[in-house]
Amino acid sequence: SGFYIDGAGTDSFVDRTVDKEGGASLRFDNVNGNGRIYQTFAVKPFQQYRLKVWMQAQNLTAGDVSIQLWSTKTGERIQWGKIQLPTADGYHQDVNYFENFSTNGWVEQTITFNSFDHGEIELIFGMWESEGGQIWWDALRIEAVPTLNILRRGDLPLTVMGSNGVNYQESYD
Repeated sequence: SGFYIDGAGTDSFVDRTVDKEGGASLRFDNVNGNGRIYQTFAVKPFQQYRLKVWMQAQNLTAGDVSIQLWSTKTGERIQWGKIQLPTADGYHQDVNYFENFSTNGWVEQTITFNSFDHGEIELIFGMWESEGGQIWWDALRIEAVPTLNILRRGDLPLTVMGSNGVNYQESYD
């Protein structure tokens, strides 16, 4: 709920026959142009987050497939995640252009981002400049990950305190 989807009912559909989990996915089918999903969501300022979404494509031709996070304050892009997909020889590649791409299954896409001073962020993911094929999206999750990428050095001490006010000791508690 709260999503805006390009071409809802004409180019994009709820697919109850192909899904990663939950019994349905969102499918863009033979789009000529853009097939994107938008949602604005609340975040806590200066918090680290992880976004995960599963995708699958078949015979897809598109100029760009990506995940983007935009500031609702300034209109500037905060983070951009290129889609990583397996190639025929099993290696992953950064994809700038898809041509007749087919996956053998679902591929999880993950990006992390910091909310900086924002209380709200716009998420946009999908494909741009499509010339046909299909792409499915499923199981979108955004989670706070406050202990991701902790800096450890003498002038940046780490303190972990329980809700009861007790300080925990590293390697002991």
